[in-house]
Amino acid sequence: MARELKPPGGQVDTTVVSTAHPVTARSRPAPAPAPRRPTSNVRRALVGTLLALGFLLLDVYASGHGILRPIRAGAKGPGAGLIARDFPNLTAPDEVGLDGQQFYALARDPFHPDTVAKNLDNPQYRYSRPLYPLLAWALHPSGGGPGLVLALVAVSLAAIFLGSLAVGKLSDHLHGPPWLPLLFPILPGATWSLTSSVADGLAVALSLLTVLFFVTNRSKLAWCAAVAAVLTRETTILVPVALFLSRRRKEDLPIVVLPALAFAAWTGIVHLVVPAGGLPSERLVFPLTGLVDAARERWFLGKELIGMASTLSAFVIGTYVVLRRRGPVELRWVVAVQLGFLSLCSGAVLGDDFGGPRSTLMLLTVGLCLLVAGSRDRYLASTSAQGLPS
Repeated sequence: MARELKPPGGQVDTTVVSTAHPVTARSRPAPAPAPRRPTSNVRRALVGTLLALGFLLLDVYASGHGILRPIRAGAKGPGAGLIARDFPNLTAPDEVGLDGQQFYALARDPFHPDTVAKNLDNPQYRYSRPLYPLLAWALHPSGGGPGLVLALVAVSLAAIFLGSLAVGKLSDHLHGPPWLPLLFPILPGATWSLTSSVADGLAVALSLLTVLFFVTNRSKLAWCAAVAAVLTRETTILVPVALFLSRRRKEDLPIVVLPALAFAAWTGIVHLVVPAGGLPSERLVFPLTGLVDAARERWFLGKELIGMASTLSAFVIGTYVVLRRRGPVELRWVVAVQLGFLSLCSGAVLGDDFGGPRSTLMLLTVGLCLLVAGSRDRYLASTSAQGLPS
């Protein structure tokens, strides 16, 4: 609104008087934080990966089992004869061992399932997770021995680096702290994946990439990461399911359909060419009875306390961020679906030091990202101020 003011000197002064509400400091959007340089996350992911490698070397040295330690071979394991032939100068510990020795058997000769099946406790179940051993085979395609063990370790280290990098990028997107990429390599689930040569670290890293690409609207990359994740561990299909449910848009259907088709096709091939038999797979149980069993049979007796810490912290943090609506809806759906699935898992999956941290690694990682990223309102305000997708 403009009006003329006539001062005593007779000159006319035109002054514009605004009737709009004044802009106060409180109503201005907060200045956007300076973008981090891409190399910052790379450096932190590299430092975290080297820290994880240090844990592995300390574990190998403390065990006294040498090159057999990363695959957790045991003289009573299903592949004991194979290990004895490949490492004639070493003696495996007098125990069953862990799953790394079976991934070793798969990576040694993945294209002859009839031969490999003799060294597996459940051949069709083990063959349903092909990507991790195939990558190790690609690094060392000339049989077994120390070189193949190192190839499995190399794939696990690459997975930890990718997971750390994905966490750093998610932290940038959520306006979280810069130190978050250093956290992923030292979580118990990631450490177990490296020190026992199992596929969980790679599966979670690929799932984190799926989430990152989805929330930053790079759909085709998200589809590829989801397919790779489900061929590493079948339960990662829950992540694309959660991402689709968070938006419920027809254009997001490929994030679920493509990995589901890939897993269905691979499962059909496995049932055709891989011998059946062996130990039964784990079954789902009534909600939360697995946690009760783990507490009664292990934790209350002072056993498997690392598994207890990892599982309980994942459930507590996950429940908190969902109820408090922290962060974007896509990540909260990922957390909610993980909580629902894990509540149906048995005490054997959730309760021990080996199974609990690996099973809850995805839930704990995403939950921690949301916990330190701030509330949903602050996240939406910051993304709106910068024109970023929410």
